[in-house]
Order: sequence, then C-alpha cells, then structure tokens
Amino acid sequence: MNLNIDLETLKSQLGEAYAPWVDEYGPALLKMTADEIKNFILLALKGDVGAAFAIVLEKTTNADLLAAGQSLHVDWTTANVANKQRLALQRRAAEVAVQILLTILLAAIGF
Repeated sequence: MNLNIDLETLKSQLGEAYAPWVDEYGPALLKMTADEIKNFILLALKGDVGAAFAIVLEKTTNADLLAAGQSLHVDWTTANVANKQRLALQRRAAEVAVQILLTILLAAIGF
C-alpha cells in the first residue's frame, strides 16, 4: 500500500492538536505496508498496544526514537510487574497514543 499523502496535508486534515504526533510518527506510519497497517489495527482493537506500537517503531528511521522506544519498553515492563495500579495508568496512556496513531492512519488512507 502506498499512502499518497504528505505530512503537511495530513496535519491540516487532523488539526493542530495532532501536529506533534504527525511530526514524530507520521513518517513511520506513512512507510507502513498494507499488512503492517492491518496488523496495527488488529492489535490495537485487541488492546495489545505494546505490539501495535512496536510495529510503528520498527518503521522509524529515527535511531534515537527507536532506542528510546526499546528502552521504554524494558522500563515499562519492570514498572508493570512492580505496580498493578501503574499498569492500568500506563495501559490507558498507551491506548490513547494508539488511538491517536490510528486516527492519523485512517486520515492518511482516506477514512
């Protein structure tokens, strides 16, 4: 799948609130194949936000972002084991992030 939309058009469709997200993750999202988009959506719907986010991180060319994402995953897992309440908060934050990324993807593919 070739997403024929540029970042500025995507930002104008989504509005100012999404602009920082589009700047950070848009290039990776727009590089996703149809299968990757499908898998991202299915994982997001199942609530497997860690795996969904990993698909996006794999597409990034920003080495710092990729390293930060991998490091965050380790820290996140440790915190989850240590504190179930923290897990619920982190899961909700990840769900919101994936919902935002899903909104960007849907706008990019014309929905």
